[in-house]
Parts: sequence; C-alpha cells; structure tokens
Amino acid sequence: MINTVTRSGTDQFHGDAYFYDRSSAWASTNPFTTLTTQTSPGVFVTNPYKPTDIRKIWGGDLGGYIIKDKLFFYIAYDNYGRNFPGTAVAANPTAFFAAPTTATINTLATRLGVTSAQALVDYNNGLTGLLTMLGPVPRTGNQNITFPKIDWVINDKNRFSAVANRMRWSSPAGIQTQSSNTFGIASFGNDYVQDTWVAAKLNSLFTTNVSNEFRYQWGRDNEFENSQTPTPYEQSSLGRHLPNFVDTNLTTTPTSITYTVIDPNHQGPVQTPTLTGLLFNSRPNPNFGAMTDIFSGVNSLYNAFVVQVNHNIMHNVQFSANYTWAHALDYGQNESTFTDTNDLLNPNCLQCEYGSSNFDVRHRFAASAVVDSWWHVKGWQGYLANGWQLAPIFAAQTGLPYSLATSGSAPGGASGSINGSGGATRLFETGRNTYRYPNTYVLDLRLSRNIKITEKVNLQVLGEAFNLANHVNVTGINNTGYLIGTCAKGSTNCVAGTPTLTYNSPFGVVNNANSNFAYSTRQIQIGAKVSF
Repeated sequence: MINTVTRSGTDQFHGDAYFYDRSSAWASTNPFTTLTTQTSPGVFVTNPYKPTDIRKIWGGDLGGYIIKDKLFFYIAYDNYGRNFPGTAVAANPTAFFAAPTTATINTLATRLGVTSAQALVDYNNGLTGLLTMLGPVPRTGNQNITFPKIDWVINDKNRFSAVANRMRWSSPAGIQTQSSNTFGIASFGNDYVQDTWVAAKLNSLFTTNVSNEFRYQWGRDNEFENSQTPTPYEQSSLGRHLPNFVDTNLTTTPTSITYTVIDPNHQGPVQTPTLTGLLFNSRPNPNFGAMTDIFSGVNSLYNAFVVQVNHNIMHNVQFSANYTWAHALDYGQNESTFTDTNDLLNPNCLQCEYGSSNFDVRHRFAASAVVDSWWHVKGWQGYLANGWQLAPIFAAQTGLPYSLATSGSAPGGASGSINGSGGATRLFETGRNTYRYPNTYVLDLRLSRNIKITEKVNLQVLGEAFNLANHVNVTGINNTGYLIGTCAKGSTNCVAGTPTLTYNSPFGVVNNANSNFAYSTRQIQIGAKVSF
C-alpha cells in the first residue's frame, strides 16, 4: 500500500509558481546518435550529431478558504512540454550504404534485364530512396495535470475531503523514446494517455476510541497508440506483445536438430563442435498455423536487503545514503506492449524460462545531500552571499540482464527461431538473462538560491545539471550471438546442406548509450519558483 499526502487549503491564501527550462544547446553530444547524408551519387557519410531536446516545465498551485474555518480549497496545475526529435538510423550504416561490388551489379543487371550501367544507377537510386527513410523525426510530448481538492469541516467529529486528478499525455512519434532508433522515420508510432480519477473520504469520530473512514474512488485509464503515415519506401509490420503467450499448435513430440558450430577463434560461449537441440517441425492441426493461448502462468520471486543511513539537518547539512542488494526471479516476465504468438523457448516447458527478471538490479547505491550556506553576511553583500543551497544526488547500480539471441530460422521448423517454435531465440545452453549491461553511474547536481522578496513572498532561482560527469551509460548492446544458416558447398568447416550456427563477432558490442528516459547525456536546466 502506498499512502500519499497532498496539500490543503488553510485560513490563509498560499501558493507557488514555477518554471524550469532544459535545452540540448547546453548538453553534451551522444556519439552513438549519428546521421547519414549523401555527398554525391553513391557516396554516403555518417557523422555524430546532436538532435534538438528542449524541455519546459511550468505550473503552480493555490490554496485558501471558501468559508473560514469550514470549507477550504486547493488546486495545482503542471505542464510538461518536450520537443525531442528522434533519429532514424541504419543499424550498420557502413554496411548498409557500402558501394556495391561488380558482381552485385552484374547480378542485378541480369535480374532486371538492363545494362550494368543502368543497374548501377538503379542501385544508387534505391539507396537514395532508402535514405529518405532515415534522419530526424519530428517528435514532441505534452502533458497536462490538473489537481483540485476540497476539504470540509462538517463539525468537530466529521471531516470530508475530495480530490480529482486529470492527466492528458500526447506524444506524436513518441512510442520510441530513444535519441536514435533503427526504424524508418514513419515507424516511431504515436502515443496518447488519458487518465481521470476522483477520490473522496469521510472521517468520523464516534467516541475517543472508535473512529471510521469511508473511502470511495472512481477512475478511468485510457491509453492508445497508432501508427504514423508510412513513407513510399517503407514496409510496415505490426507486432502485438502482451505477457505470456504460447503457440499450442506445435507438436508435443519434437524431433532433434544438430547444428555445426562455426567459430574459428573460439570467441563464443559454445565451445563444442556441434550443438543438438529440439526441433518443432509439425503442427497437430495442419489446417491452421499458430494457435496462441494467452495464459497466466508466470510466478515471480523478489528478495532484497536494504541498508539506509540518514543524517538530519545539523550544521546546515542533510545527508541520506542507501544500499540495496536484490535478486528478482521469474518464469519469463514479458515486457511486450501488445499480443504475441509464442514467447517461450520450449512451448512445452514453462520451467525452462526460469531465470533472472528482465529488470533484475543486483546492487544499487544511492546518496543525496542538501547543504545550506552556513554563513550570514550583513549589509548589501548579503543579497549576493546569503541563501545558497547545494544538493547533489548520486546513483550507481549494476546493469540490467539480457540473453544471448540467435538470428535466423531452423531448417525444417514449423515456424521461425532456433528450434522452429517461433518463440524465444536464445540458446538453451546459455540460459535466460545470463549476460549484463555495464554498470550505470549518474551524478545530478542542483544549485539554488532563495531570495526573500517580502515577508510573505519568496523567490527561488536554480540551475540543475543531469549526468554532470557525462558518464556513458549503456542503453543498447548487440545481443545476437549466433547466426543460423546452412553449410555452403565446398566449405571445409561443415557438411554441405547441414544446419550451422556461426558466431557473430559483434555480440556484446555497445551500439547505444544515454538514450532513454532514465539515462541521457549531460543536460542543463534552469528554473525559478515563487512561493507566497
């Protein structure tokens, strides 16, 4: 249970007004955010660039009385506006825009029935068309929150209060929030949320030992997403992902498949020359493809140990620090947004999904402090020297887990993936969520000054730095460990026509950082707040 305490009106009018401004003009550049441009026909150049990211937060609140000592009101409003264009990028711009070989152009010319010169023109025109799917994507987010409250002192033994909360969120192209994504410019998706709720309570005191609280709450949550208008060069596909889905139209007696492991430098986790696993190669009901069962069979377990140290305000210093050791385990927690076909590696074995949760954070340390200026300068110098406050916040934690994945489909399988089930693409031998992102470190800092305008009016001006050290917190890693294929004729590593697993050397390579709501490059925000 979580209890919240909100402000209320009193017999005196009081309120606040504030404004915060954060701009990418004051921020650092993310080297993983790149933009590919065409310098001449067939020549493409990829360079880092800093997209616009502007956030403005403003609002205020007001409280007071309607009838003194009897009926009070309080209302707050908050607006959050963000202009943060995304960037559509190729996963590997060097390979994507590489100049075609003579063999490639000759093959294209044969298939199109044109000359090699014309085939080269068509090839470059195609790349130019694909380039129109990449680049900046206009993306905004706007949130409005209105929060009114009424308190009524009915008599000495009965008090009534009611509160409402109305939130509206609109974010065209805002489903994908990273600074760069390997999607086309029209595939980011639009995001909208409409929340409204009302809560009321009546507190009654019957005797000095008997009391009652009657509560009533009504709410409505409406969240919806839709696609953007596709570009002429874009093919759209819709994946629907909701927790825990299994394809029930797969054989319960799978056969086996043996892969030849191709890893000349022995870099991958599979050190045996072959790998044998299950192959789901048939469907009990041949009249249908996948038949999905949405089931509720996932259990989870969370254990944690927390140590916290607090130092209350003394000698103008307040300090708090805490450390958490935790381990979250489950049977395949699903973080998908809509529906899916099959999410299990083995549709007949839920126990095979047991492992660390997708959001398992093993160690986390956080510390914060508030330091008020301990000096008091008299005279006109005091207007500059007094009222300063410094507030740092530091957080460090172990990286989130991820699984080694494969790319491709098992030959002879009923569906895709490593075993033909169309489910999870990881290897059974490497387990689920057995790899980790690097640790993350974030230092935020606020410097503010309180200025007393009159006896009842106070002005606070502030500057804030987020990720002050500009630490590179990894938010994307290449998790494709092996590529599924078929042995080619003349190969010396395998028998022609047999299934192969080829180690993917970019596995574990960082491909994005500081690119979500939790982590960003260093950013600066300024603000002001008036209290009365």
